[in-house]
Amino acid sequence: MRSVLAGLLGLVLVTVGRVIPAEAGVIASCGPMEGYSHYQSFPLDGGAAKASWDRGSLDTVMIFLGTDKVQDVVLKGQLNGKDWTRSASDYGAPVIEVFKRGTVRHLLIPWGPHTELYALDTGKKTLSLVSQKEHLDVLKVVHAFVGTCE
Repeated sequence: MRSVLAGLLGLVLVTVGRVIPAEAGVIASCGPMEGYSHYQSFPLDGGAAKASWDRGSLDTVMIFLGTDKVQDVVLKGQLNGKDWTRSASDYGAPVIEVFKRGTVRHLLIPWGPHTELYALDTGKKTLSLVSQKEHLDVLKVVHAFVGTCE
């Protein structure tokens, strides 16, 4: 098991080209996730805003890297049949651990007009994600998903 995790960590580090301390490891690997997305669009013609909650899912695997605290969040998935990987560090976004008690961690990642809040419980092997995104003040999106972790 340890060699599998070491191989995965090496692959992730090479794939996304980040510099993480050598003692860093995989804190948790989570996903896929299910939940809801709320879309609020504002028509360009000045009409009334439209909003709806739709059931959604996130087939992405989220890998939390670090030592005592989470230093990066890597997302791996498929887009149009091709593998892709992105991480907070790829975009220069900080991973801020705002709460930690026992096996529970709350992480905040601000990406400019986007914000993600992760609630990771490695004891119960669960993850919840709430994200808020704005696109040119025309489309506002909120996601609320839950999933399991290894």
